[in-house]
Formats: sequence, structure tokens, C-alpha cells
Amino acid sequence: MLGRLLKYEIKSTARIYLPLYLLLFLTAVINKFFLSVNSENLGIPMAISMTAYVTIIVAIVVITLVITIQRFYKNLLQDEGYLMFTLPVSVDANILSKLLAAVLWNIASTVISFFSVLVLSVDRDMMGALVESWREFQTFLAAQDFAVHWIIFQSIVLILLSLVAGILNLYVAMAIGHLVQKHRVAASLGAFFLIGLVEQIAFTLFIELAAKSNWFYFLHGMNPVDQAQWLLTAAIIVVAVLGAIYYFATKYILKNKLNLE
Repeated sequence: MLGRLLKYEIKSTARIYLPLYLLLFLTAVINKFFLSVNSENLGIPMAISMTAYVTIIVAIVVITLVITIQRFYKNLLQDEGYLMFTLPVSVDANILSKLLAAVLWNIASTVISFFSVLVLSVDRDMMGALVESWREFQTFLAAQDFAVHWIIFQSIVLILLSLVAGILNLYVAMAIGHLVQKHRVAASLGAFFLIGLVEQIAFTLFIELAAKSNWFYFLHGMNPVDQAQWLLTAAIIVVAVLGAIYYFATKYILKNKLNLE
């Protein structure tokens, strides 16, 4: 059932994202044409086109965040929630379908924006330099031991986990906000900032306590590669624990405390 929900979620949101991605590439190609012509007579059209390109990138960033919030808020916490929670679908499936789709579109928006910049900026010389840099990078990796490859893998895992935890942070804040009877949007915002404040206080206290107790003194005897591995592992564990707390708190509220509008 999760697969069906995820397919529906992607299909529903693709109608918004795909036209934006296409429009972004079209403006990138147009700007690339203007840059290649480099004519003073095209100064105004080029300025307009470049402004449109930057505006679309900003719009993609904003819309990706808005849709990430809206799909969860509207489908599970407002009137549509009556339908979603009467279907023979678990709370886990409802949350995960929103989460996985949000992760997918956040990654897609980042990748598409990056490639549009390449389309806009890369010329023949730069393309050759990029190809050569990629070959040098592959040669560098081939010459490294397992530890460096593991660091790269850990970094990717940390980035993905941070994205998941960030989205779940939004979800749990919205779920907490809906525990109150009035001003739920304001309550959700308050919950979001309160969660961030609690995390910041806990992190600061932990760092101060660790510094006073010399908990991380053993890192001084490690080489830089081992230090990086240890720190990345610790960061992955912390982010994973936070994500799990957000997830299960959201699930508990939706399952036991939900009060739909």
C-alpha cells in the first residue's frame, strides 16, 4: 500500500515540479544563447532573461519547501485527513509516502538547479576542464585506500539523513501545532522554533560538558582520516536519533492525539 500512496504522491506533485524544471532549463538555454552572442543590442533582453532565470531558481527552492509542508499539512492534518485515515492504510504508510516523495523532490530540485547552472556556464574549454578534473578525481580515488572511500560514503549518508531529519522536523512541528484548538499554524511555527531552541541548548551543554570532561581527548592521537571517520559516524548517529525521535513523535500524535480541523 505504501507503493500506491507514494506513486499517487509523486504523480500529484509532479504536475507542479516538472513544468518548473522545464522552464528552468529553457531560461538557462536562452541565457546561454545570449551569452554566446554577446551583443550590446541584446543587453535588455539578456538582463530580463537572467532575472527570470534567477527568479525561477529561487521559486523552485521556495516551492519545494512549501509543497513539502503543504502535502503533509493539507493531506493529513486538515479535512483530507478524514479520508486518509479512514483508508486501510497504516499511519506509517501515510507518513512515509509524504516523506519519501518530499526527499525525492528535494534531491531532484537540487540536481536540476545544479545542471541548469552547468548549461548556463559551461563552454567548450570549461567542459574539457571538467572532464579532465573528473578523470583526475577518479585517479585520486583509485589511489586511495578504503578509508577515504568510506569517508565519502559517510558524507553522502549524512547529507541524506540530514535531509530526512529536517523534513521530519517540519512534520513533528506541524503535528504538535495541531494539538491546540486555535491558531494551529502559529502553534506549529512556535513548535518548530522551540524544537530548534531545545536542540541548540542540548548541543551547547553537551559541548561544554565534553570540553570540561575531556571526552574527546582520544581524537588528538588519531590521524586526520580516522578523526574524520569518527566525527562523521558520530554525526550520523546523532542525526539518525533525532530523525527517529521526530518520526515516532509524529506517528504517535497522528495515531493517538490527532484532532483534525
